[in-house]
Amino acid sequence: SSGACVFGSFGGCPLMDVVVLVDGTSSMKQAFGRHASGYQAVLEFLRDWAKTLPLSGDSGKVSPTKRIENGVRVGVVQFAAKGRATKTGPAVGSGGHLTGVLSELGADLDYQEAKMIDTKDAYVADALEL
Repeated sequence: SSGACVFGSFGGCPLMDVVVLVDGTSSMKQAFGRHASGYQAVLEFLRDWAKTLPLSGDSGKVSPTKRIENGVRVGVVQFAAKGRATKTGPAVGSGGHLTGVLSELGADLDYQEAKMIDTKDAYVADALEL
């Protein structure tokens, strides 16, 4: 073990990569509870969820310098119409890669929030290829 404090439910978890697909279609523009849109609600949930994860500390901007044996790395991809899936731009946050750094993940989520695709159709396959 690395000696890091983590929630008991994560204590024995090996390295885990999680890629979150976020619906960027116009259906997510509708109000959702106290949020102006369902899209903003999902991104807020992801921000809160990320704070509870035992992130690996592995930056998405550089190749790992050590073998990471536990922790979580997260990637965010937005999907909408065919050919319109998007990941974070190369100069922002993780640069569109998996990251185990909370500040990078936060920047990735900010990027996605500012760049909602907003199309009528949904096509997930393109997002799975990123």
